[in-house]
Amino acid sequence: MLLGLMILGVSMDFSLDLSSVNAILLFGNKSLASLAGHIFDSMEHYTLMIIPFFILASSFLSKGSAAQCLVDFAIDSIGCGLKMACQWRQY
Repeated sequence: MLLGLMILGVSMDFSLDLSSVNAILLFGNKSLASLAGHIFDSMEHYTLMIIPFFILASSFLSKGSAAQCLVDFAIDSIGCGLKMACQWRQY
C-alpha cells in the first residue's frame, strides 16, 4: 500500500500514516478508537515533540542573519579556535 500511494503522488508522511493505520487495523486486534487513544497518549513524549521545534529554530536562524551574527561573535570572542566558525567563515 505504501508504494502504491507513493506512485500515485501522495506525500510521504500521509503514505506512511495510511499504510501503518491500515496494517494495524488489518493485522492487529485493535479498533480504530483504541488506536486513536494510543496515538493521543503517545503525544506526551516531549522528546519527540522537540524535534520539529529544533527544525523550526534552525529555519529561523538560517533565514535571518542570526546564525551569521552568532558565528561572527564566536570568531571575534574566541578567535579561530572553533572549527565550525572557521569552516563557516570560508564560505
